[in-house]
Amino acid sequence: MPVLIPKRERIPGVAYALTQHGVELPVIDVTHPSFTVDRDEATIQRLRERTAAEALNFSRKPRWFRRLLFFIFLRRSVLVRGLRSSEGTFLSGMNTYLLKLSSAHLASSFATKADRRLVKGAALMDVRLRLQIMADLLADKLCQELNQSAPVTVPIFLLNIAGGPAMDSLNALILAQRRSAPALSSHPIQIAVLDAHDEAPQFGRNALAALQLPDGPLSGLKISFAHRHYDWTHPESLREIFAHVPDNAISLGSSEGGLFHYASDDVIRANLETLRDCTGRVFSFAGSLSPDTPANRASQSFSGAAIRFFKPEIFEALVRDTGWRIDRQVEVLRTLCFLLVKA
Repeated sequence: MPVLIPKRERIPGVAYALTQHGVELPVIDVTHPSFTVDRDEATIQRLRERTAAEALNFSRKPRWFRRLLFFIFLRRSVLVRGLRSSEGTFLSGMNTYLLKLSSAHLASSFATKADRRLVKGAALMDVRLRLQIMADLLADKLCQELNQSAPVTVPIFLLNIAGGPAMDSLNALILAQRRSAPALSSHPIQIAVLDAHDEAPQFGRNALAALQLPDGPLSGLKISFAHRHYDWTHPESLREIFAHVPDNAISLGSSEGGLFHYASDDVIRANLETLRDCTGRVFSFAGSLSPDTPANRASQSFSGAAIRFFKPEIFEALVRDTGWRIDRQVEVLRTLCFLLVKA
């Protein structure tokens, strides 16, 4: 039987979709007030200070105390179980998705009071803000290309590497629909999610269906959603994917919380070089990374995930050496979001 959210806990205007295991979750829509995080500079600065203080405070606690704390929360918290499952590896698409929900969205059907306390921490605000900013970067670029595109029926192709449920792609379309609705509605749209697992992309497909219901923010758009298993250590399969993308398509790529957070320099280089060679001149790629800061390194002791950290000069050199340039970049709390264009 599906595990449904109680009617009294549903939020008006929010869409809901089932996971592969039949658990109903709210579908993130960054234009809905319940999901939106205030991004004015004063709020961001306060959150940065809170994030750094919380990470440093936790890292200073004795190892035995941190383990005890996790043991206590592990018995009750679905979020902490997800975080601990990422120790030494990466955080899965669905576990990352849950971290992007606010306390108002963590219903009693699948979450606990411990979860709702956890998401109020400043560190997890970074994950929610990261999604908002990534969707903004993609939507801005998409609208720019739509305004410059002469044929009204030119296809739109959104590639998402390590995309999970592809929430950045879906929310980019929601934002673009608000900003350029007449232009967007005439274009066939394809979202291609490259991910090693099935669960999160399946939820993304269900989320898209919910967003396309008659009263949904993507209602009336012609959108297809395809998932392909992808090993980013073998990026040559990207050539095959783009061989089927029309030359006149508006193409954008992204990797939110994926490629640049976990892959080695060599793997990132190979993916960027392949994308440079097999895509059109106007192809752009949005991503996020974890800057190498004391606060970020301190916070790693919380999840244990194998996140890699970038010094600015190292990342800029890697981008430059692979034939790209940074067109835009936005600092979040613990993350840097960016848009790459071909040099």
